[in-house]
Amino acid sequence: MDKLSRSRSRACLICGIVLPHNVFANKGCPNDGVDDVETFTSPVFEGIMAMMVPTESWVARWQRIDNFTPGIYATRVQGVLNDDIVESLRRRGINYRPRNGTSWD
Repeated sequence: MDKLSRSRSRACLICGIVLPHNVFANKGCPNDGVDDVETFTSPVFEGIMAMMVPTESWVARWQRIDNFTPGIYATRVQGVLNDDIVESLRRRGINYRPRNGTSWD
């Protein structure tokens, strides 16, 4: 990824990966495949961590992202998905866990 600019970057509400707006718009999220930038991403996020080898990272396990692609991830992402979208994701086998600091576990 080119220089990370917070003003143009967004974080995925599902997995927390941080990418430029145009990457989400053109390619979708590399972890869950969603490409509706406005619905599934947020420009407001806190804390970032770089994950190079997900399966060997204790931080990745702690953040529950150890099955995701290497990259830069937000520790918190402002926003939640509505119930209809959460149900649709569940039917596709995607387990949604809010990344805004609340816990549904």
